[in-house]
Amino acid sequence: MIHWKQLSKIGASSQAERQALFSEALEHFDLKGMRLQADREYIGQQWFNFLTDQGIDFVIRLRFGDYYDAVDTAGGRTYQEMYDRCLGQGEFCRKRIELSGEFYYLSMRRNPNSQAAVGDEVIIFLSRVRPFKKTVDEYCKRWRIECLFRHLKTNGFGLKALNLKPTAKSNLMMSLICLAYAITIQAGWKARSTIRRITSTAQGGFAAESIFRRGTKFGHRPTRPHEPLHPLSGWARTAP
Repeated sequence: MIHWKQLSKIGASSQAERQALFSEALEHFDLKGMRLQADREYIGQQWFNFLTDQGIDFVIRLRFGDYYDAVDTAGGRTYQEMYDRCLGQGEFCRKRIELSGEFYYLSMRRNPNSQAAVGDEVIIFLSRVRPFKKTVDEYCKRWRIECLFRHLKTNGFGLKALNLKPTAKSNLMMSLICLAYAITIQAGWKARSTIRRITSTAQGGFAAESIFRRGTKFGHRPTRPHEPLHPLSGWARTAP
């Protein structure tokens, strides 16, 4: 399920805009008891309260320094001590903190990506319920949506270059492109056994191309003279 709303602006959404989006989604989907995994821009007490009222759990990534004072005033290890232990010893750290009269958990774990950029060596989260290492490890699955964004915008479908202004047209195009992406991944997944692997002692080997890239090859194969030359025609034939 993909639910979105075009904001017609640059930058992150406001707390009110997020609430409006989720209110629309709640009219069609039962999200109670589900867990939201969100990136660093999606914080704010009003937003946290809204999610709690809707019965939606959350694990939201934080920037370094977010709620620094709240951690230090909660007693025990300071924010910096937690960070240093996590970075230096790989320890999973968490602390219960209070924000505007409500209680949350701030947790830290070392970034599983050994090649993480400077400043991203430790991933910091905020959650409503007491987290375990496995809980925040699930957040790494959220990074997969970044692959979707990259392929839709620039790496495959070029949605960014279209620069459609009318909302109705851009929404229609987004729907079609998301469908094409899903079919592409499905086609690539079915053909994953044909992807050549590159042997590497250090990394244990890796695929020479991505599932997405292999899937696009099914969408660009030649058509017969009587067949329509349409990028979706190849994907449609490979889908079950």
